[in-house]
Amino acid sequence: MVEVPQDLIGQDRETVVQKLTEELGFTVEFKKTASTKPQYTVVSIEYEGASVAGQKVEKGATLIVIYSTGLE
Repeated sequence: MVEVPQDLIGQDRETVVQKLTEELGFTVEFKKTASTKPQYTVVSIEYEGASVAGQKVEKGATLIVIYSTGLE
């Protein structure tokens, strides 16, 4: 099991993807959401429908990175 760092929330999408895939060994898929956060800012990381920032998840799992499209 590998912990998904809580501090990834609020960072830009590319930084988060690099950390999750290259450093922690996860697979990543994306989901967009309208938000007051700047465009491409990560607002949540989910696994099996639940937020997992700060939680431990099986290495190699596919995480859903939800990022802001800004205000639309």
